[in-house]
Amino acid sequence: MELIFLFILIGLTAYTNAQNSLTVTIQDKETKEVLPGATCLIKGTSRGNAADINGTLTIQKISDGSRIFVFSYIGYKTLEKEIRFSGN
Repeated sequence: MELIFLFILIGLTAYTNAQNSLTVTIQDKETKEVLPGATCLIKGTSRGNAADINGTLTIQKISDGSRIFVFSYIGYKTLEKEIRFSGN
């Protein structure tokens, strides 16, 4: 059985100095069970974070533009998702 991530965007926050944040809750697509310890990295960088006990993580200080986020968890297929940030 192939397991795939489902993530829910909690909020994208833009600051006046063109710095953004991404907050997501990572859960199993079928069971809706949260995945504590799942990770998210900005592709091509070492910037990222791990989900807390509630499956929630935040990455701050993201500059404007398109970024690809790589979500991973042991036993699950890795998911890449492109998100565009704009200070407008």
